Amino acid sequence: MTLSSAGTLSAYNWIRAANFMINSLGNYTGSTDDTEYKQCVGEVYYFRAWYYFLLLKDYGGVTW
Repeated sequence: MTLSSAGTLSAYNWIRAANFMINSLGNYTGSTDDTEYKQCVGEVYYFRAWYYFLLLKDYGGVTW
């Protein structure tokens, strides 16, 4: 019997990358009122939610 770990689940890797980007938003030196900036931030939140949805669909409850 093989048990999977969080390290082998690629969705967790993508969630980690999204969280890293969200945490790094404070380092942005440009204008945060820019529509392109807001678009990118919205996409990061969308994809993080998407990967959580995939984990939920495949495995049931997931660790936040």
